[in-house]
Amino acid sequence: MWIAAMWGAISGSAVRMGAILALYLNMPKRLIGFIMAFGTGVLIGAATYELGEATVCFFRPCESCILAG
Repeated sequence: MWIAAMWGAISGSAVRMGAILALYLNMPKRLIGFIMAFGTGVLIGAATYELGEATVCFFRPCESCILAG
């Protein structure tokens, strides 16, 4: 449990550091959009990977249907 708390604190600190940097740095809106789009893509990719793995494990007999679709 402590390891999960440590990783949660590390990932949460990235948000705090980004907020502090945003207060002091003047970045173009286009760059902010690129950074946010990248973060969103990573989040969607991670969720898809996790859900896809669970789906393949749950529907083992229908594996070829999932891969074909």
